[in-house]
Amino acid sequence: MVVLNNIYKGPYNVLATPTFLDTQEGSFDDLITDLQSAWDNFNKTGAFSTEVLNQAYKMYENGGSFDYLALFKAGITVVGSVFPEIAPAVPFITMIANFIFPHLFGGTSDNKQTIINIIDDEVNRLLNERLEQDKKDELQGYLNGMGNNIKDFGQKIVDTLFNSNKKPLIPNSHSLHDVYQSYSGFIGNVNTVIDQFRLKSYEKMSLPYYCLAVTLVLNVYRDFIRYGKKWIYTITDETDYTTYENYINTAIKNMNQLTSKATKYVLNTFKTYLPTYNYNSKSQLNTYNSYIRSMTISCLDYVAIWPTLNPIDYPIPTQLDKTRIIFQDIVGPTGKDIHFDLFDIYGKKLPNNDVFRYSYGGFQLSSARFLTSSYHPSDIKHCIFSGFTAENINYKSEVTQQNEYDLQNGSLYADSSWSNTITSPMYLFNMASQNTMYLDYSALYNSDKYFTIAGCYPLNDNSTGKGYHSNVTSTANHKIQAIYAMHNNPDVEQDGRKRGILASLVPFEVTPTNIIGQTDQNENQKIQAFPIEKINHLDYNKIKVERSNGANSISMETGDVYSIYFTNVLHQNYQIRVRAATSSNNIQIKGSIYNEDLNGTYVASFQPSLSNTSILNTENPELNNLIEGINGDIYKLFSSSEETLNLTLSPGNYRLEFSLQTGDTPVILDRVEFIPIPSQIKPQNLNIQDNKSYEIWRDNNNNYASYLSGTVVPIFNPTTDNPIVTFEYFDGEESLGTIPKKYSNVGFDDIPKWLGKKFNRVTVTVSNFTFPPGSGITLANLIIQDIKNKYSQFTTPEDLEKITNQVNQLFTSSSQTELTPTVTDYGIDQMVLKVDALSDDVFGMEKKTLRKLVNQAKQLSKARNVLVGGNFEKGHEWVLGRKATMVANHDLFKGDHLLLPPPTLYPSYAYQKIDESKLQPNTRYTVSGFVAQSEHLEVVVSRYGKEVHDMLDVPYEEALPISSDESPNCCKPAACQCSSCDGSQPDSHFFSYSIDVGSLQSDVNLGIEFGLRIAKPNGFAKISNLEIKEDRPLTEKEIKKVQRKEQKWKKAFDQEQAEVAATLQPTLDQINALYQNEDWNGSLHPHVTYQHLSAVVLPTLPKQRHWFMEDREGEHYSVTQQFQQALDRAFQQIEEQNLIHNGSFANGLTDWTVTGDAQLTIFDEDPVLELAHWDASVSQTIEIMDFEEDTEYKLRVRGKGKGTVTVQHGEEELETMTFNTTSFTTQEQTFYFEGDTVDVHVQSENNTFLVDSVELIEVVEEE
Repeated sequence: MVVLNNIYKGPYNVLATPTFLDTQEGSFDDLITDLQSAWDNFNKTGAFSTEVLNQAYKMYENGGSFDYLALFKAGITVVGSVFPEIAPAVPFITMIANFIFPHLFGGTSDNKQTIINIIDDEVNRLLNERLEQDKKDELQGYLNGMGNNIKDFGQKIVDTLFNSNKKPLIPNSHSLHDVYQSYSGFIGNVNTVIDQFRLKSYEKMSLPYYCLAVTLVLNVYRDFIRYGKKWIYTITDETDYTTYENYINTAIKNMNQLTSKATKYVLNTFKTYLPTYNYNSKSQLNTYNSYIRSMTISCLDYVAIWPTLNPIDYPIPTQLDKTRIIFQDIVGPTGKDIHFDLFDIYGKKLPNNDVFRYSYGGFQLSSARFLTSSYHPSDIKHCIFSGFTAENINYKSEVTQQNEYDLQNGSLYADSSWSNTITSPMYLFNMASQNTMYLDYSALYNSDKYFTIAGCYPLNDNSTGKGYHSNVTSTANHKIQAIYAMHNNPDVEQDGRKRGILASLVPFEVTPTNIIGQTDQNENQKIQAFPIEKINHLDYNKIKVERSNGANSISMETGDVYSIYFTNVLHQNYQIRVRAATSSNNIQIKGSIYNEDLNGTYVASFQPSLSNTSILNTENPELNNLIEGINGDIYKLFSSSEETLNLTLSPGNYRLEFSLQTGDTPVILDRVEFIPIPSQIKPQNLNIQDNKSYEIWRDNNNNYASYLSGTVVPIFNPTTDNPIVTFEYFDGEESLGTIPKKYSNVGFDDIPKWLGKKFNRVTVTVSNFTFPPGSGITLANLIIQDIKNKYSQFTTPEDLEKITNQVNQLFTSSSQTELTPTVTDYGIDQMVLKVDALSDDVFGMEKKTLRKLVNQAKQLSKARNVLVGGNFEKGHEWVLGRKATMVANHDLFKGDHLLLPPPTLYPSYAYQKIDESKLQPNTRYTVSGFVAQSEHLEVVVSRYGKEVHDMLDVPYEEALPISSDESPNCCKPAACQCSSCDGSQPDSHFFSYSIDVGSLQSDVNLGIEFGLRIAKPNGFAKISNLEIKEDRPLTEKEIKKVQRKEQKWKKAFDQEQAEVAATLQPTLDQINALYQNEDWNGSLHPHVTYQHLSAVVLPTLPKQRHWFMEDREGEHYSVTQQFQQALDRAFQQIEEQNLIHNGSFANGLTDWTVTGDAQLTIFDEDPVLELAHWDASVSQTIEIMDFEEDTEYKLRVRGKGKGTVTVQHGEEELETMTFNTTSFTTQEQTFYFEGDTVDVHVQSENNTFLVDSVELIEVVEEE
């Protein structure tokens, strides 16, 4: 028996982490994260796990809106190692081939759903066209031929990088030769291979397969170039080195040529088959939009990706915002092929009704409400969807979009009502309408056609002349970007009151905000590419519709100024470049950067020097990665006039302003790109030929580094002495220590990592080596890592005394067993920085002793903290948003800190609940923490109801040098003064609040909830040292105050629980009554019918989402789910026992043979069969499996009106059930059958016969 406590535990007494609400974008993003993890492991072991691909494939096979090909495209671009110097150059093609050829990597060779079929299904869904099977077989044959060669090439690279025990290797000249042989064997006839996918007379239908083939080949080029660039230094023979260098350069040229050639072919084919669009009728525009939608998803998105596969221009993964919009089919306003007017989000009519005038424009639909209007001027009942109001947001502003009939033409309706606000993301809209002599209905709905958002749902469904359905399906991995009102043009059609909707779509990941500096779980970054069309206040006349770039381009003329806003979340060096097209050499663009957080303060500028891309395309197109767009514009990447512009940006919000300085012709701007440049220096490879000392790096500008990384490659005659390579680290001229490494055979090793003090100079010396001919030692891939400002070193007794006194002051006594109450966790971290700055040489023993004491203080701080993991260390119990990450290497923190990024796609938060058992009664607790920087950081602490609710905006400020006095290293004022950060006084960086706990509420585990989240799209925060600690017992006055608060909470809590219980109990009783022994996992009672399930109304419970974490389940979510699952199991049982297929008409008239005017209508929100006249009927023939003559069967029918249900079995046996009622009644008859074939016939005997369900079941005794 299921009782209320089994399914509803109450709002407080469950500490399990709330799970994410299941969303399309969330599931997709989780797969991307898993794919990145698989790739990272591949880099370490040489073994690529296909688990995530298998999971994705199962999601595709199970149906729904999952886009397998979208994951494939994401894998091509955004997955991978960040800086190529650190990675071994494992082949991307191995991961990609696992998508396309699973049977080559352990999958099933006879897999029915090949990639060819997946593409064919997608094209058919969008265009209602399919390739003939023999053509698909032909393409599959070509693809399989490519697959075997691709697998061999990828495996050849892996074999040179890892041994059989998955240990890394350094390739040698023989390895590089083997890889080239495998590569050249595939590439030798690549043009012929690719052209096979251009099926003659099937150019349009085969275009997606051609794009797939080109993508595979470009990735082979990419892998060979990356591998060759990474390991060519291991070739010692000068001639061989030059030859291999030529191989790489030829691959770069061929890759650029293929990209250019394939792009041109795709665009030409796209234009050739583009439907005519010369009149704003619904049929023309839907045909036109459907074609563009299909070609964009299956072809043009690949074209946009291709240039970013070039490893010279894009050495690390690239996040390209594809702001190209595609359109859902028009829904409504009626089923007619109407003529209509187009309006933008500002309510302005588009010039010439030109759909090309629509563009992304930096806006995203945020929320909308929809209007229902009803009136009865005569016998006709009108109930229609008549308008909407929508909120559209961009980076800086919000536009309210209104399109309601009442506002435009005056009120004609007796009754109008607004829907509840629907928030993004929205995925699709659909409409149904009906216009007869008795009624005029139109209904707007999204996923569930029986859940109407606005208007009234038609009584007659799917009937020509009576009902109309738009039947739009969602586009996988896309969301609605904007909605536009559609209504009849009064000059062509009457009745302009009804509204329809044209919805534009963009990929899930596209948002109005532009974020740079974001890292993944391994602190890797990507190149961020933002289309210029994301600028504010976009002029329609400047838009250049471009199909090759994943976004529209913008025309810029002299005097134009375009601003694009972005948020940087990491103190980072960047190279900034633009992608543009121009037909002139006299062009100068200026990019100026302003800090919006400092009232638009000027930061820096850069000036890319543009050259005539048309001439470059004529002279050496293969050297420049030039792409010709659909309008003939030639696009190229342009950096600053300096060879590399390394611009350092602190975290914050910025405006990048473009202006055309000189030029007599327009410039066509595509996008701006931000390339992260790590805080490192890359010395040249060093070839050592003697035993003298070589200086690798020296800095004279007070910069110090943590360690040197790279590879030692000795090449020598085995008969010679074994060399010793010694690295020596210095502070100026003072040696900090050495690390020697002895080599006993031909091989390689990484440079041993230096674990000592920071250094500003490093040298290498080789000893015990005679350097015979042909021998040598090479240092390759050298990187000076983690470069920062001068590291403090305390060497005086005064410094030691100050720091020793401060360490002792952490404790209440010399026993060091209790912390001083005023000491904060952040203060302890500050103290360890001071101790670490003591000189090892001068105060080695004292430093060791002090460090033990500070460690003890940190452990005591953790013990008193009722939070688990206040520093976000391993084992913390914070519940984090999807994109929240731990970040290291910040001067204001000792260890990692939490980065809450902008909530562009998902809420950004950290949340933890303190168990009631950790708290003391009648006690005050202090809640504190340190914020290095924040914008729009919301802080909430709640026990009885959000006792603390604050918003913190903490400016970016740099760390001060570590000092031996009591002052912390926070902070060096930037543009404003900052108070001290020791917590002893109010401070913008250090927050502190109090919360009082009265009597303990152990029965409901009330606890303390603590949350931090980002409140606005351009906000972010860097946080650590969070504490909730016991402060002191409450005074009598404070106890009385908290008791009053507790009583109010308790009264409201008890009332809410009583209301919830009262709401849930009737439904619980109804569901219990369905099952034998009230066991929801057991069998239904034999008498249970579809109507019993329909009679169960699920309660409306408000807390489906967590009160703080909006993308996670709320306290009522699981209850609703358990109810729904119980009903689903019940429905499944009825379906399984009902011998009649679709007896509930839940799937329309599927499985029924229809004669006359038979259709579905809606009665009490359920689909019901309507036989409109005496000549209408439906019938079905079934065959009973394992038929036995002694088995008794029951016919159960629920109907209304006049009609008959007959069951024919055997040769002449006929059973009849007669209806003649004015209300719905249920009739049952039992009988035995003469044979295993049964015909069921439902016939109207008058004007209308309504049938709710038809069941034919085997009679079973109740257990």
